[in-house]
Amino acid sequence: MAETSAVTVIGGGALGCSAALALAEHGHEVTLLERRVLGSGASSKAAGILSTLCHSDAEYRLIAETRGLLGETISLALATGERAAKGAWRSHPSLVVAHGESLPAMEAMQERAERFTEEVERLDHRQAARMFPGVRFEPGEEAIVAQEDGVIEAGDFLVALRARLASEGVTVRENAAAETLDETTVVAGGAWTKGWLGRHGVKLPVQMYRTQLSSLEIPGGGDLPIVHDLRQHFYTRPESENGILAGNGTQLHPFDAEHYNEAADPEFIHSIAARVVHRFDDGAEAKVRTGWAGLCVATPDRRPLCGPVPGHRGLFVLTGDNGFGLMRSLALGSRMADAVRGRVEPALDPARFAGVSDSFEMREGYGAPNPSVAGQANG
Repeated sequence: MAETSAVTVIGGGALGCSAALALAEHGHEVTLLERRVLGSGASSKAAGILSTLCHSDAEYRLIAETRGLLGETISLALATGERAAKGAWRSHPSLVVAHGESLPAMEAMQERAERFTEEVERLDHRQAARMFPGVRFEPGEEAIVAQEDGVIEAGDFLVALRARLASEGVTVRENAAAETLDETTVVAGGAWTKGWLGRHGVKLPVQMYRTQLSSLEIPGGGDLPIVHDLRQHFYTRPESENGILAGNGTQLHPFDAEHYNEAADPEFIHSIAARVVHRFDDGAEAKVRTGWAGLCVATPDRRPLCGPVPGHRGLFVLTGDNGFGLMRSLALGSRMADAVRGRVEPALDPARFAGVSDSFEMREGYGAPNPSVAGQANG
C-alpha cells in the first residue's frame, strides 16, 4: 500500500487517536471520525492504570512500549502550547498483593517482568507494611512492587493526543457518523466496533462485557500506591490528593453497546467499600463519591485484533482491549500503522480467528492465565 495513501479512522477513543497519529507520522493523509467527541466513549471510563505486572509476554511488550512513547507524546503536545498535556502521566509504584492460591500468578508476573529487565521487589507482609504505610497487609500475604509504573489520566491524555493530531495535520471530525467504507478504513470504535462492522457484513469474534469503577474520598489517597489485590479481586489507584479509584465489578456475559446501564450497581459500590475498609488503614473513613460502568471488548485469547479484516480489502480493525486499552494504546497505534503498510504482527492478526464464532468463554481478571484459542473456540 502506498505510504502516503489516504486513510479514514473510525473511532476517537485512545486507540483510534493513537492509530490516527501513528498513521499521520508515517506520511498518510488521515481523517478521524468520531460520532460524539474525542474520548467520550470507553476511554472516558477507564481506570488509567499502566502496570507492567501483567499476565503475558505479549501484554508486557505493548505496555512497556506505550510507557516509552508517553513521554514523547506529552512533550510534543506541550511544544504545541497545550499545557493540559502535562497532567497525562503520573508515576506511581504499583504493587500486587497475593496469598495462598494466588501466589503462583504473582510469581509469574515477577518472573516475566524481571526477564524483560524490569526491576521488581518482592516483599513479605512486614516489609510491605513498612514500605507502604497506609496499606494493610496480613500475615502470609506477599507483594511485588514495580516502581516505574503509573497512572494515565484519560482526559489529559486525550487532550495531548488531540494536540498531536492537529500538529500532524490529521482532519478530526466530531459528531460525525461514518456510514460508508472508504478505500482504506481503520475501525477502532471500541465496544461499538462489532455492531458497526456487522452492519457492513463483517463478523468479529469479540464480545462486550461490563466492568465497574468507583471514586472514593479517602484521607491521603494521593500518597497510596496502585494496588492490585489478587486475594480480594479488586484494584485501586490514586486519583487526587484525597481520593482513589477502585474497581472490578466485572460481569462476564455479553452486553449490547447501545443499551447498557452506565451507572454502577449498588451491590458493587457496597462490595468495593468493604474491600477498601479491609485493605487500607483509613478505609473506614472512605466515602463513595460516584460510580460508573463501561464496556470492555473481549477476544478469545485476550489479545487485541490489530490488522486487516480477512476478505475485505482495505478494511482494518483495531479492537479487543480486554480491559487494558489505555495502557496499550500508543503501541497498538504504531502496530496499526505498520499493518496498513503491510507489516502485520501475527499475534495480533485478526486472521488468527478465521472461523471462530463469537460465543467463546470470556476471561477477565488481573493475573488470570492466558487461555488458548483452542480452548475458547467452541461453538
